[in-house]
Parts: sequence; C-alpha cells; structure tokens
Amino acid sequence: MVILAAVDENRDPEQIIKTGHELAMAFNEELQVLHVIREENAEEHFENIRSIDELSHIPLTGEIE
Repeated sequence: MVILAAVDENRDPEQIIKTGHELAMAFNEELQVLHVIREENAEEHFENIRSIDELSHIPLTGEIE
C-alpha cells in the first residue's frame, strides 16, 4: 500500500503533506506526493523542474487520464 497526498495551488500543501506523512508513519507505508497543476501551466512547470540538476533525471508526464 502507499499513502498518496495530492496537492494543488488552491490549498496550502503543508497540512496535506503533514497528514499524509503521519498516516504513512502510522501504517509503516510509503508516502507519495502528487502535485496537481493546470494543463496550461504544465510545460513551464516541467521546464522549471528540469532546470534543477538534482531533479533533471526524473521523467515527467503531462496528463494522466
């Protein structure tokens, strides 16, 4: 099992991630954080991530249906 914390620009992600972390620790499970972004902002967001050396190897996908 995995704990999934989905965050977007409409709410402060800190509490969502904190709660997800608490659940993951309580159940001894992995925490995955999903960052939901608007389609029109996706490419700019991906380029910003790719420009960070430590993150440049991470494959990014635009839309999941």
